[in-house]
Amino acid sequence: MSSVKVPGYLLKQIKEALCRAFPSKTKLQMMVRFQFSQNLDEIALGENLDEIAYKLVEHFEKQNKLEKLIKGAFKANGNNSGLEKIVKKTHITISLLEILQPLEDKYLEEMQRAAYEACYSENHLDPCWKNNTLDSLNDILDGLDNIPQKENHEQLILQFVVGFLVEVQNKLPSGEEKNLRQWCEDNFNDFSQLLEQIKNERLQREEQKKNTSSDLIVILRPSQQYKKSYLIKAWFIPNGEPGKSNPETGEGYIPVTPEEEGHKKFEEKEIANLLTFCFHQVYQEPTFSRDRMSIEFFLPYELLNQPIDDWKIADEGYPPSPIGIEYKVIVRSYKRLNEYIYRNDWEYKWNNFKQFPCSKCFVCGDDCCSDKLYSKLLDKGIAVCKLIKPPSQEIFKFIDRSAIPVALWIREELQNLDTQGEIDKLFESSIIQLPERVKEKRLQAARDKRTHVGHHISLLWENPYILPPKEIKYTTP
Repeated sequence: MSSVKVPGYLLKQIKEALCRAFPSKTKLQMMVRFQFSQNLDEIALGENLDEIAYKLVEHFEKQNKLEKLIKGAFKANGNNSGLEKIVKKTHITISLLEILQPLEDKYLEEMQRAAYEACYSENHLDPCWKNNTLDSLNDILDGLDNIPQKENHEQLILQFVVGFLVEVQNKLPSGEEKNLRQWCEDNFNDFSQLLEQIKNERLQREEQKKNTSSDLIVILRPSQQYKKSYLIKAWFIPNGEPGKSNPETGEGYIPVTPEEEGHKKFEEKEIANLLTFCFHQVYQEPTFSRDRMSIEFFLPYELLNQPIDDWKIADEGYPPSPIGIEYKVIVRSYKRLNEYIYRNDWEYKWNNFKQFPCSKCFVCGDDCCSDKLYSKLLDKGIAVCKLIKPPSQEIFKFIDRSAIPVALWIREELQNLDTQGEIDKLFESSIIQLPERVKEKRLQAARDKRTHVGHHISLLWENPYILPPKEIKYTTP
């Protein structure tokens, strides 16, 4: 057997198995004497059984004879199920390391992806996978061994190896690929079947990722103690399909703000720095895609008319750019999170009009007195409010109270532009398409001067089925 770096978790498990199978120094001495014709005191001294077993394991590891040790122990106590399991695990792990460790430097990223896919297929994701702390093959095997609620560790290892074979298809030298396939066939009866299954699942998952929308939800809660200061919480919903997330239970939500940050106040100018941290968490998720992700900001009234889409996120090594040209950026009313009593009306308007062209279900809020605008918004045939002039907080309150799900406005009055015509073009699209159309308009503006209408559009887009998890209390501190 060639020399391999045996992972610490396996050494610990071998030591613990020996202590359980031979629970006194005398019994351990007998096993070593009878199986290896050696005196335990000459190779492993210690203050107690735990230390002696550790020194014994260390002695055999240095001689590259760990398998010989554990097989001899099992021969001496063949009725011990713990020894039987560790014999199998030791053989599988060490024989795999002999093949993979020489490939580690060149193919570590493929190994990491294969391990992640193995965990993903079992619906187990340990935080260390997300935080990129598994930076060696031994770390990967240790992580796989620690997957919770997974009894068949060997099957998980097989899934990892088969996934690695898929990852390095047409890249691995033929000799190494042959050795790895032979290892699978020697240790598992269902290797060929699993290989085809994983290939098909990988193709299906990749196809699904191409069509899966995702959402980054950010809440800015106004602080009662400090003016213009906010408490921030954010979550990533990796799968935006209906039924894939549940705000009642929190299922399908991934927190992306540090726990302590949710209790700290931030001034508006500091928010972008925290958002940068949130984005770095989201980048690591497998469904992340700029084209398919929406960013939804739940804001108090005083921030709804701010140029949120112009906030810049700094990526390491790249110049910062406005989030509005890379993502679908939507503003939403924080008020609707506080026991919103008009939810039924909100859902009715959303469900009945989301596929309608905006031009068929809108009302223009400009040049209307407050009472007249409110009465128009209450019309059952109206789901969209259009505003060419910057709205007041009073108008935002009317939009909330009337349960209007969509509003689009220009944040400042623009001179010498056909603003009305630009908005009418946007309103040819359906409500469900509007965030994408607004993003396209913002991208056009990035290549034009600041007077382009795309620099000044805000979109309130209230999907009643995309909400933050309910465990957060939406009361102002």
